Amino acid sequence: MSAIRLLLAADVDAAATTLATAFADDPMITWVSGEPDRGRRVATACDGFFRPALEVARHRGHTYVTSGGAAVWVPPDVALFTDADGPTFGASLVEHLGAEAAGRLGMLGELVRAHHPHDRPHFYLFLLGTAVQGTGLGGRLLTPVLDRCDADGVGAYLESSNPRNVAFYERHGFQVRWEARPVDDGPLMHGMWREPAG
Repeated sequence: MSAIRLLLAADVDAAATTLATAFADDPMITWVSGEPDRGRRVATACDGFFRPALEVARHRGHTYVTSGGAAVWVPPDVALFTDADGPTFGASLVEHLGAEAAGRLGMLGELVRAHHPHDRPHFYLFLLGTAVQGTGLGGRLLTPVLDRCDADGVGAYLESSNPRNVAFYERHGFQVRWEARPVDDGPLMHGMWREPAG
């Protein structure tokens, strides 16, 4: 069993591929990309979304990896994407996924920003993905930050676009706080909050 460790520059490509594969059938990525072919969806999401997100997170987040999985956390009072990152990230999205996909991601971003809690410090789980589900790896990837949250008395928050994942997060102490879609045909997003244990 591979150890959970912080993401290094040399890990970015493998972690991006793992996340793109893990999210290939996720309602959010399917809707944003608009790409019906799964293999093409993996390739374009890897290059246009996951790789640039990991490059940013490597400098500002708490990003943990292991063979076959990755978790991107944003610590309290830290913005994962700064104003300076926006144009670079947007250009990558347009280049690999197209302008329409970038527009859909923008709508999704507006929805989650409108619901994101700002009244209490918390760790924000931006991404969690494993190449194979049901092995316990996702839970192991959550552990370093959830343990820290419990020790420090800090909450945790995430959004899930896959209804199948809600029960998984509930087993780790998260509770659904809101549900909404960016537009009528968009994915149903679940905002979930976790109080620190103890």
